Amino acid sequence: MVTLTFTVLKDELLSGEKTQTIRRNNKFKVGDKLDIWWGNPRFRDKSVKKLGIGKVVEIEYKYGYQLSKVDAVKDGFTTLKDLLNTLIILNKMSKKEVIEYKWLIIKWNWIKKYWK
Repeated sequence: MVTLTFTVLKDELLSGEKTQTIRRNNKFKVGDKLDIWWGNPRFRDKSVKKLGIGKVVEIEYKYGYQLSKVDAVKDGFTTLKDLLNTLIILNKMSKKEVIEYKWLIIKWNWIKKYWK
């Protein structure tokens, strides 16, 4: 099982409307089961919680300059600018680096949710 951690868009995750994420690494494959966490379980902080289990249903690659508002909305953001700014901050990259990077878009379905 692959661990997928989040630190932004908690409401969208809990509502079930966020079932996509754009990531820097490429360790994910279609069919992988996902341990989905709020926060990183390695930190053992009180705010860290396992949200549930998911399964990767689709993988897509796009360069930053190919990302669109549709991608941003599917990922839980209101605008493309919000998505790009978040990628800049979370990945400690410049805007140019984000635009030139080939991102992994992971789409998943929830298998089991640990909240009501």
